Amino acid sequence: MPNLLTSGHLLTQKKWLAIVALLIAFVALGLLMRTAGNNQQISPPTEVKIHNVNVIEIEKRQYYTQYHSIVGRVEASQSTNVGFDSPGVLAAVYVDEGEYVIKGQVLATLDKQRLQARRKELQASLVRTEAEARIAKLSLKRVRELVDKGLDSEQVLDEYIESDASADAALEEMKARIHSLSVDLAKSKLIAPYDGQITDRIVDLGAAVNPGQALFTIQTIGSLEVRIALPTDLANIFTLGQQVKLMHGNTDFTAAVKSIAQQRLLATQTIDVIFLLEEANQPLVPGDLLTLKQSRQHNAEGYWLPRTSLVSSLRGLWSVFVVAQKDQSEQLYSKLVEVLSVEDKIVYVRGALIPSDKVVVDGLQRLVPGQKVKSVVLQGIDSQFL
Repeated sequence: MPNLLTSGHLLTQKKWLAIVALLIAFVALGLLMRTAGNNQQISPPTEVKIHNVNVIEIEKRQYYTQYHSIVGRVEASQSTNVGFDSPGVLAAVYVDEGEYVIKGQVLATLDKQRLQARRKELQASLVRTEAEARIAKLSLKRVRELVDKGLDSEQVLDEYIESDASADAALEEMKARIHSLSVDLAKSKLIAPYDGQITDRIVDLGAAVNPGQALFTIQTIGSLEVRIALPTDLANIFTLGQQVKLMHGNTDFTAAVKSIAQQRLLATQTIDVIFLLEEANQPLVPGDLLTLKQSRQHNAEGYWLPRTSLVSSLRGLWSVFVVAQKDQSEQLYSKLVEVLSVEDKIVYVRGALIPSDKVVVDGLQRLVPGQKVKSVVLQGIDSQFL
């Protein structure tokens, strides 16, 4: 019994020791936290930084001028692919690329052996047909004499008359065939259609050619044209004979409007305008590129702005930041605009802007609508961005 009492007393004493130790730990933690709080310094609230933004005061315009730079290709006034209109084997070639030719000059010939053999055959047939025609005429003469004497019938005379006509027709047919062969023999020579230069030789000696197959490309020399594909509204401002300036590098060339196509190109929806270069001995060759610079005035109210003032918006529109006064401070507002014309550094827009609006011109990536800013008014757009 005394042993049980002693054991219970020891358990109670350990329990109280654990509770006391726990209380001491909580008191120490509280003192530690209080000490840490007393040593911490409370920082004052940070002031919001106000950005300086560069702005311009816009002016309303009644029109804008749009500048176009359109490139065209120099072409010869005539450029033709020439070839034989009958088949054959190329027997001789007399010119090469780069050579100058004159009208009527022989460029190439076909092998004539078959045509010459055919001509001999037709000439022999012609001799036979002529003999048959003479016999038919003599027979007709004799029958006519017999009919006149009443020794033969009219029916026999009619038959001989038709036989004579048939012989004459056969003779004319044979002559026509010989003439056709003579034309083929003449066309076995390929003739230059006009004075010019050979720019391409497509077929070599000994090749079999088909009717219409191109053998050479020949183009005129001296007279050059420029073909420029223009939008319809721009092509319509030109008239035949009108003089314009075309540029090749830093050199100006004078040209006159030669023709305006009456058909729109399906792929580009443009119209070809042909300009005839007027300068003689100009340092140009077919294939050179010339630039047409044209300006056109459009009547539309709007504002000129620097391109750096635009921010992409929805539905194909753009927006700009405008600085306005609010509660004794300046604040940013966003306004939608539509771009009418784009130049190198400036754009012409219309939209919700009003004259004297202060439009932010740069640094848009760090700005948001509603932000407080301080505006710095720059000089006009003409001196800053043109």
